[in-house]
Amino acid sequence: MIIEFFGPAAAGKTTFAHALCKRLNERGHHANVVLSYRPGAQLSSPDPGGGMPAFRRIVRGIIEIASMAARPIASKSEFDLTLNLVRALPPRSVVWFVRLSQYVLRLCRYWELSRESAEIVIFDQAFVQVTCALALYNEHASDASILQALGLVPKADLIIRLDAPLEMLEARLRERLRLESPAERILEANVEKNLAAIPIVDRVDRLLRMHGASSRFCSLDQPSLCEALDKAEAMILRLRDRNAGRDPVPIDIALGRQHSTTTTSEPVAQP
Repeated sequence: MIIEFFGPAAAGKTTFAHALCKRLNERGHHANVVLSYRPGAQLSSPDPGGGMPAFRRIVRGIIEIASMAARPIASKSEFDLTLNLVRALPPRSVVWFVRLSQYVLRLCRYWELSRESAEIVIFDQAFVQVTCALALYNEHASDASILQALGLVPKADLIIRLDAPLEMLEARLRERLRLESPAERILEANVEKNLAAIPIVDRVDRLLRMHGASSRFCSLDQPSLCEALDKAEAMILRLRDRNAGRDPVPIDIALGRQHSTTTTSEPVAQP
């Protein structure tokens, strides 16, 4: 089972993903968080400029892409998906074109491995989040092009959006910027660009809800986090029990016409 989170930057996706993983493992359900990264979390005193973490990120991406390129036949579907997705929402920035393309390639690889896993696999950001980022850097994305992108990508068994108030997002982003090293800042969007993604996340959420494929939570403090974790855990276990021994229920996404497992919407978990 694959669980995917999306939402504005600093909404708490990584925090929630790891908290949910811990909760599920404590309850005896094997879970794992994949491809998780929190900016500003790897700064150390021996490397105050943060050059090594940034360098490792770049080298890791190059190595993984080179590994896929070395087996072009086996990786053809990943390359095709990346090409078609970036064509649907081409970023205007060359830097972000390269960054998002290499991330999609890496994501495809981890996604395929996750589909074969018996664990509950949690992505704190995956294809829906990438679609939001592509739309943000495309700058002129229409609902039709966003739907086309959503129709191209594989679907998680459960898609959850996380939210936080605007003032909280801005405060968290500024604090994140303060904690980031100079090297990391080069690789990350600034506060204003991240905040500009909020309307796009709203649009993607609306389009997903049209097809019953998004659930929404707000987790702002410890009590509301616990409530949201309770709801997420219940949804995951209910969905797993419902799909046990059965083929996924097919749905059609407009313009994409790709089959996937549908999910049900839940009310917003209020703080």
